[in-house]
Amino acid sequence: MLGWSAETLAQEAGVSIATIRRYETTGEHMKDATVSAIVAALARHGLVLTSSSTEMGLRLRHSHMPD
Repeated sequence: MLGWSAETLAQEAGVSIATIRRYETTGEHMKDATVSAIVAALARHGLVLTSSSTEMGLRLRHSHMPD
């Protein structure tokens, strides 16, 4: 949705590109702090992750809408 490369995501989240690549290729579990950093980076750019017990989603927050 943002058109980011793995490198951009890593930079925006303050994590290593190796971490992003490893997850992309293996699905290896990430540390909670890493997941939080990625989620925060996405949120700063208007993407919000949602989840329930049965599904997970991603939505774009409009800049004029409150959190």
